[in-house]
Amino acid sequence: MPVFVPLPRRRALPQALAQGLLITALASSGIAAAQSTTEPDKAPRTPASQTLQTVQVTANLLGTITEGSGAYTPGTIATATRLVLTPRQTPQSISVITRAQMDDFGLNGIDDVMRVTPGISIVTYDSERTEYYARGFAVQNFQYDGIPMSRDSAYSAGNTLSDTAIYDRIEVLKGATGLLTGMGDPGATINLVRKKPGKDFAGSATLGVGRWDDYRAEIDWLAPVCAYRLCHAGAHLRQRLGRQAAAQPPGQRL
Repeated sequence: MPVFVPLPRRRALPQALAQGLLITALASSGIAAAQSTTEPDKAPRTPASQTLQTVQVTANLLGTITEGSGAYTPGTIATATRLVLTPRQTPQSISVITRAQMDDFGLNGIDDVMRVTPGISIVTYDSERTEYYARGFAVQNFQYDGIPMSRDSAYSAGNTLSDTAIYDRIEVLKGATGLLTGMGDPGATINLVRKKPGKDFAGSATLGVGRWDDYRAEIDWLAPVCAYRLCHAGAHLRQRLGRQAAAQPPGQRL
């Protein structure tokens, strides 16, 4: 049975006072905390309309321009997937003949370019008509700056007769490309990427003389005012194959 021993009066009074002071201190701190809590300042109002900083976006949907680089390999291309990727990142076999390679090896015609392109064979029907084959199929898919167009070798629209003076590079994408080019044989697709205007005035003139009465003149002039470029090339070539003589038609103007 518990036994309660009353504390002396002298010790009970100080203890009661201490407890009262503690309760009072706790109550006052709660009230002070409650009173110190105020509503946060409202965010300043923004005007109904505001002017943002100028954002400048620069891109090239066709890949890196090879003219003036002196390289035999392109930086980036977009023929296979329409994504600007390097040849190593492109998930399909592709060969690119750059502007430097065409100038160094004298590849003045599309036929000349196809002769040095791996995996492409050429069938010549007469002095003007040729047909390209890749992976056992005739190449009927042509593109100009990525825009597809079909070609019938029996009724050629001049795709293989154009002069390479107006092109920055020629890309040959091997394999089926129906997702991007539509109808056609799954041999290959040839993309002819034309030269583009630059930021400054520039121009060049070239004269060439070779064997078999080969004469060539080329004028290239560009201006940034109206973002246009004029490129003209004329050539005369007589091929002495038996009694056959052929003249290469002049180039086009862009």
